[in-house]
Amino acid sequence: MRTLFVAPAGRNVGLTTATLGLLRAFDRQGVRVAFAKPLSTQAEDRSLALVRLGTTMHPPTPIGRAVAEELLSSGQDQLLLEKVVALCNEAARGADVLVVEGLVSEAGTAYEMRVNALMVKALDAELVLVAAPSAPGETPVQLADALAIAARGFGE
Repeated sequence: MRTLFVAPAGRNVGLTTATLGLLRAFDRQGVRVAFAKPLSTQAEDRSLALVRLGTTMHPPTPIGRAVAEELLSSGQDQLLLEKVVALCNEAARGADVLVVEGLVSEAGTAYEMRVNALMVKALDAELVLVAAPSAPGETPVQLADALAIAARGFGE
């Protein structure tokens, strides 16, 4: 089984849209695809709702943000990752490809990229970075530079 971890290379890049597009593309090709969003966001989680409404998939409920933050703040990163791996293994049952949606940066938090990088390693996943121009007139070279910076955060 192959695991793709879809992570944002910035804010407001269309992570949910890219993830749903991947799911649809695999499904149209006849690939048995599954979805997991291991950690919830503070806001309403649209990805999970859209997958449940628009597909026949039944992804597991994510680990709550408060639970994740408590484990991280008490130095129990490994326990959190064990929970993430268990949740993703549950979601992947019977699939050829598992698409995992990472955390997005939210106001007042600063750990999302670090946690995303830890999840990529724990899941032995291939990283798919999602980016979009952050300012009007941003050139392709500037966007590529932003992607390179984000990739370095994952050790890529």
